[in-house]
Amino acid sequence: MKEDLLNEFEASVQAMIEGELSVRKLTALHAYKFVFDDDLYDIFDDCATKLPNARATGSKYNYLEMLLGIADAQRIRNRTNNVSHDVLQTFELNSDDKSKLLALCSEMRELNNSTLELDDKTKNRIAKRITAIEAQVRSGLGILDVVLSGMAEVGEAAGKFGSDVKPLVDRMREVAQIARSGSNDQDALPPPEEVKKLPRPEGKEES
Repeated sequence: MKEDLLNEFEASVQAMIEGELSVRKLTALHAYKFVFDDDLYDIFDDCATKLPNARATGSKYNYLEMLLGIADAQRIRNRTNNVSHDVLQTFELNSDDKSKLLALCSEMRELNNSTLELDDKTKNRIAKRITAIEAQVRSGLGILDVVLSGMAEVGEAAGKFGSDVKPLVDRMREVAQIARSGSNDQDALPPPEEVKKLPRPEGKEES
């Protein structure tokens, strides 16, 4: 049932990204608050509260993208709740490393928003991954698969857009290094320097 509600929530948020924002639609989002765990609800509540007062269109879309990322994080958590932590690949960070990782996520969000070469769909996907990583860090015991998904997303963008995305790739490498340092399985993630790139489209040479 929670999976269906998360799907409904994501569809509602996506509709607002692609269409008009209204007070009625924003208010309706609060009906889904009970599907989120307490730590994710705090992020949800912060975004949902700030959305109506966000003046710039870009700020509104950033909050909506963060909501999609929170839904992703909750979905992953739901699927792993019944898995033993001895089996699940997790990471746990001290306060200093948490602060560093969250600062890197903020940098990645700014880079993602300001990189003109990225198309909107790619920006939206990366924004969701960044928010999902942030949610894992704040939860105390993070799931490494979330970081791996972020690495894959940025790696795909690097394969498509080349050196234009290098700053994002560099930050994601740092994120992976920090996550690995607190992992219960040091071999769970590939070394950060091995973030894979997809082949560049034919006819487009890397500068």
